[in-house]
Amino acid sequence: MILTNEEIRAICYYEGDVEESDDPFWSDRKAYVTLNAILFDGLDTEVARSNEGRFLNPAFLEDDERLLNVYKNLLSVFHKSFSEKEQTVYRVERLADMESFMQKGMWTSFISTSKAGFLKSYQDKKDLVLMKIKLKKGTPCADFGKLLHHYLKEEEAEILLPPFLPIQVQDRVPSKEEMEIRDRYGNPPALFLDIDVEDKYSEITYDEYEIDREKCKRLYDCLNCHKPILEKDIEEYIHFKHNIQKRVNQFCR
Repeated sequence: MILTNEEIRAICYYEGDVEESDDPFWSDRKAYVTLNAILFDGLDTEVARSNEGRFLNPAFLEDDERLLNVYKNLLSVFHKSFSEKEQTVYRVERLADMESFMQKGMWTSFISTSKAGFLKSYQDKKDLVLMKIKLKKGTPCADFGKLLHHYLKEEEAEILLPPFLPIQVQDRVPSKEEMEIRDRYGNPPALFLDIDVEDKYSEITYDEYEIDREKCKRLYDCLNCHKPILEKDIEEYIHFKHNIQKRVNQFCR
């Protein structure tokens, strides 16, 4: 498998391997926070990330072409890279996002998983969900350890899953060790789940809409500063997200 320079740059960017720059878009070491938030419906995931002290980058709202090129090159990787065997990977998720996945019946964002079990570095979220995710042979995925010559987070053994893959979810009985895991407030996990992932993408559709970007950026500024948000800004941002989601979904085909 041969990846283009653009595809390699996209997965390095998602991973946080970025160059020092004055550009607030390309220098964002936590770009995945905003990239994924945009792919969720509603505002719950942005509020959850804000409450966890995560930064939502207003630079992502300025240039659709640049933003969509990142999504396009990420999705292009998944047209080339697949699970070579049946395997189980692991993720610690926040309950608010998992409820969105279950409501939609699919991943609505990129999903970072690990072959190395449940990573403690992601236990800073509120209301944890511990997922064992079963991948069939041929499921689109990106094994960073195999795709990247210089993998900054080798200990995480990350496998990235794309958005829009349907999922089937079942409760499971936790192990004693899993029951000892705690969220940022010291609470045990809210859910323990087994998840089967399909290997064909779901299709979504939304109407086109002309966006007022200043309202969207103002919403990010309010979230980042923990200030009240105007209802008209929420409506505008939701329209922006729907437009982006529709176009990103088209990159899956």
